[in-house]
Amino acid sequence: MKEKKSMFKGYVLGLLTALLVSVMVVPGFAATVAKTITVYTGITLYYDGVKVEPKDANGKAVEPLLYNGTTYLPVRAVSGLFGEDINWDGKTQSVYIGDMPGKKTYLRDLPFYESSSLSLPDTLTMDGKTYVNCFRLGDASITGNKEYVSWNLDGAYDTLEFDVGHIFANDTAKQVIVYLDGQPAKIIDIAAGDKVKHVKVDLNGALRLKIQVETGSRTGFGNAVLQ
Repeated sequence: MKEKKSMFKGYVLGLLTALLVSVMVVPGFAATVAKTITVYTGITLYYDGVKVEPKDANGKAVEPLLYNGTTYLPVRAVSGLFGEDINWDGKTQSVYIGDMPGKKTYLRDLPFYESSSLSLPDTLTMDGKTYVNCFRLGDASITGNKEYVSWNLDGAYDTLEFDVGHIFANDTAKQVIVYLDGQPAKIIDIAAGDKVKHVKVDLNGALRLKIQVETGSRTGFGNAVLQ
């Protein structure tokens, strides 16, 4: 069932992308262009065998459309099926499904308080996935040191989530500890050959955050988000 939903989600998002491309012409944030087209209505939408009646933000019914052999679905209505937020940015004439820039704080963008070996590469790859919002602890030529970085949070955040793992396939086992106000709040053990692990930490209004690699080196962190 999960695989089917994932495939359907990818199919729907593909349709949404096609819809956005077809109705929006945005070279250098140019104005949208009005275009008269002929579409067909009367299409019924089902999700997992259950009939869905798409509605807009005001609860008004909206219809799927068929145009040139392609079915177009209402973006807001379909995004709700997957629990995704949707936002419209009038300045750039952009639709955001899921995360919207400026609504989350990435840890790498926060000025750090102190660090032993922090590096901020443009991208970082773990398990074949490339991260843009990332950072790294540890030097490739040094192992066994305690590498760390800390930030002043000033009690402004409730949770921290991130992916953590090996940067290279032959990396040794390592242990990562998340400290809040000097006390260990989360311990992550990463064995040699382990896949990337997703971690969530309740910050409980902590004033200072410290992430330390107790053993091993060359540890990657991706999509570290404060909320």
